[in-house]
Amino acid sequence: MKSLKLISAGMLAAACISSAAAADLGTVYVTGSSAYRAATISSIQALYTASTLQTGCVGASLSGSTYAIFKGALASTGDTVTIVTDFTGSASGVQAVVQTTTGGLTTGAANVPTVAFIDPSTSLAAAPSAATGLTLGTYTHAAGIALSDVNYYLTPFTRPTDLTPNEAASSPVGVIPFFWVKNNGASSSITNITNQIAKGLAAGGLPLSFFSGTSTDTTTVRIVGRNGDSGTRLTAYEEAGYGALTSPTQYLPSGASAGSNGVGQSAGSGDITSFSKWPVETINGISFSLGQGGFASGGTLATVATRTSSAGPIVTYLGKSDAKTAVAGGATVLSYNGVTPEAPSSSSFPSITSGKYSFWSYEHLYYNDQSAGTAAIAEALATEIQTPAEAQLSGIDINSMNVNRGAEGQVIVPN
Repeated sequence: MKSLKLISAGMLAAACISSAAAADLGTVYVTGSSAYRAATISSIQALYTASTLQTGCVGASLSGSTYAIFKGALASTGDTVTIVTDFTGSASGVQAVVQTTTGGLTTGAANVPTVAFIDPSTSLAAAPSAATGLTLGTYTHAAGIALSDVNYYLTPFTRPTDLTPNEAASSPVGVIPFFWVKNNGASSSITNITNQIAKGLAAGGLPLSFFSGTSTDTTTVRIVGRNGDSGTRLTAYEEAGYGALTSPTQYLPSGASAGSNGVGQSAGSGDITSFSKWPVETINGISFSLGQGGFASGGTLATVATRTSSAGPIVTYLGKSDAKTAVAGGATVLSYNGVTPEAPSSSSFPSITSGKYSFWSYEHLYYNDQSAGTAAIAEALATEIQTPAEAQLSGIDINSMNVNRGAEGQVIVPN
């Protein structure tokens, strides 16, 4: 793996020697973590010479878009490249990178996970327009780069014995703070969650008395959460000791839509009057039984947390950007094991960098060598995304950490 990284670094160095060597690197496909989307998109933009960059996206904001496209010349080499994104979730991102054919990626091959991307031939409005309202020619293509909130071995996707995902030379690229959050208007007695309470909630719910200490508080507190593709979910349950791959029982609030296998979901609005166990669904070839699924998007889940619930309180888990949205809409961040984290809107998190607050994970950047462009962009993106200004959009500059851990949920030790 190191030899591949050295080759990639050498390609970048050689391209820097002379602008005459500039080439078209083709199209590079980026998928994975939605929790680290803002930092990833900003870092992709920074790779280009601004005057050449064209952008497009689906939605009103480039920084919050699942589907986005970038075209232009790289500032470092002059090479041209098209980058398209589909932030499907950490686990499916890992799946897309590690479950490939040995000889490379072929769209439609039986064992190659494909992702819906914007057609890179689509014409774009000139930069810096973010929301261009592209006319989509969507299609499926295997991804080459994936951002993941968790180490690949914590995902449900096993890798072929002859393949190892290449992790960028400078990865992990960042740290993501996560937050336990209660919904808008939830009981004032819900102020702190322990790992034991988190495990009880994941197993189907607990009475409010576990928070209030009053035995007559019998109202059920439930988890509304993410689906099995989510690195946020995997981190939350691994950190709590429940197990990243242990099946939870999660709920769908009234008024919200589960869609069909993750497609067509909505957060709903107004007061929540009832809950049902999350419907049976299949995500990226894996079947999830009744209650085991959840929302595909952290943004949708954040909106759910802004709703009141006369049917009982909700507790959920969110990354930095989504927690910020939820809090702005009336949700409240909880202490975890008695430690109160900084607000999601904060630019620094001394409770994490010092080792006091443990609900966080590393952000990894994995790639495969489907093309020279993929390897080069993976290494360049890994370097850019670590700059403090980019990292703080989604998490914490990894170089500011005074502690470390082997992986999600493991013991935190001083550097």
